[in-house]
Amino acid sequence: MNALAIDPRDANILYAGAAEGGVWKTSNGGASWTPLTDTQLVRKLASGKLRGTLSIGSLAVNPVTPDIVYAGTGDPNVACCFVGSGLGVFRSPDGGATWAANGAIGQGVVNRMIVIPGRPAVVFAATDMGLFSYKEDGRDCWTKLTLGLPVSGNAIDFVVDPYQGALYVAFSSQGIFKSTDLTGVQWKALGGCLPTSGFGRIALAFGGRRGLGFPAIAARLRRLRCQWDLPAVCHQGWRR
Repeated sequence: MNALAIDPRDANILYAGAAEGGVWKTSNGGASWTPLTDTQLVRKLASGKLRGTLSIGSLAVNPVTPDIVYAGTGDPNVACCFVGSGLGVFRSPDGGATWAANGAIGQGVVNRMIVIPGRPAVVFAATDMGLFSYKEDGRDCWTKLTLGLPVSGNAIDFVVDPYQGALYVAFSSQGIFKSTDLTGVQWKALGGCLPTSGFGRIALAFGGRRGLGFPAIAARLRRLRCQWDLPAVCHQGWRR
């Protein structure tokens, strides 16, 4: 299971995304589940061919309009031999009953999605093609964010700090970047004890008012554990 999202109106309503099983929904706190996307996640490629997928990497629920659900496709946690298609983001306007291909991320693997409430709400998608944003304004358009970010690379994780009004994104083997406003237009690389190269993946975790934690998988046999307490105190340790 790669993803889980909760309806903010009712904690008994959950959506689960499987690496090769599509999106599932429960309305009774997990006692029973219903598959939602067995035949619906189909996108027309640039070649004109249709391609479908059941590979889910991320999920998000619009906190302003919770019936709007986003499913990011592709598997960011491939373990072995079979890899489902990454086909960007699909959007459901009705709590998962129907789905449509959303915008033009195309064949990207979507590692993480977060919705920032507002008028309009803004969706951020961290993908293997970089970081994208989308406004719920009817235009169905994703914008790639590049100012201060790597030109290319895998945006593997993303978190928001609502107390500071800041965003953080991690790029595999390229470091962690921060935007000091919730638009995500401009970014700056973070330094200090935080890794900037020589690792495969970083997982970000929001720690409330106390700061952010950045556990980084640096290699197969080494793990960096770094706790960054805002604004500038850093503790780190290595272990095998």
